[in-house]
Amino acid sequence: MKGFIDDANYSVGLLDEGTNLGNVIDNYVYEHT
Repeated sequence: MKGFIDDANYSVGLLDEGTNLGNVIDNYVYEHT
């Protein structure tokens, strides 16, 4: 079960990073258009 929880936390971390990266890209595009 511990492995499952670790995997879930890892997946959530990836989602958070992906969202942040998307925001950075959106801001970059917005400032350069």
